[in-house]
Amino acid sequence: MAEEEGRIVGTAECAMRDLTFDGRPCRALYEFGFMVDPAHRRKGIATRLQEAIEAYAAQRDVDLLHLNIVEGNEPSIRLFTRMGFKFWKEQKELMLMVYKEMKPSVDVHIRPIEITDTDDVVALINETYYDHDLFQPFSAGTFIDYVERLPFYNFENIFVAERDGEIKACLGYWEYDYVIRFKVLNYAIRYRIPALVTRFLGLFTKVPRIPRRGDYMSQLFLVPMACKDDECLCELVKHVNNIALEGGAHFLNVSLDKESHLLPALSKFMLTETKILSHVKPLKGRSLYTGKKRRMFMDVIDL
Repeated sequence: MAEEEGRIVGTAECAMRDLTFDGRPCRALYEFGFMVDPAHRRKGIATRLQEAIEAYAAQRDVDLLHLNIVEGNEPSIRLFTRMGFKFWKEQKELMLMVYKEMKPSVDVHIRPIEITDTDDVVALINETYYDHDLFQPFSAGTFIDYVERLPFYNFENIFVAERDGEIKACLGYWEYDYVIRFKVLNYAIRYRIPALVTRFLGLFTKVPRIPRRGDYMSQLFLVPMACKDDECLCELVKHVNNIALEGGAHFLNVSLDKESHLLPALSKFMLTETKILSHVKPLKGRSLYTGKKRRMFMDVIDL
């Protein structure tokens, strides 16, 4: 926290994990939650908060700092570039629109996960993301810990898709409204015209429900998402869509590397996308790999 005359004027947060980067193990510190009171900006508060985080990282033998910035947030890009961060990979934050019931396929069997499925689901997740930076492979134990650690989330939120008796895909949903409720204050210019067109078309046919200014925006985050059969993943998305529709949610939200092999399956649904720019800063003299970059994993808890 940054304080001035006993009043909080800025905050920043970080979380430490052992991950892989460039195929090598590293201790990484993820940064998020940078906020400065508008009345106290341009005083160097964000810079001092970042310096405090880096001092914290140095005391804990951290190898890598990483963070995500929404495309167009130029003040943040300038700040962290000045502090030594480099743009690394582009992610896509996808918001799948929930507005109508979707009929399931009879060729794919959807059911809730069972504890006896854990080994198969863990193998599926690890196979999906094995070549992604910032992904730490699960064991059955660490996967159970991960599920139990998320608030308002448990194994009842996770489903698997079977074909020929084999689990081909898994998908869960996190009801994030219980954690934070988002209120729409305004829309960026590029979203205003599509929103108006959608509302007009809604007079004649069923269209996505776009929250108006002043409305709360309800969304479910998709976690975990893994598959070795695109059709099975699509069937799981349909299933979760129907759950979201019944619960009154507007969107299903997931972030993936722009080169993710899961994108073709999700592109079959009506969605919007936002670019997320991942930035990294190596510490202890560690150099960034200059060859072909690997795909990057974005954990839902990093959103």
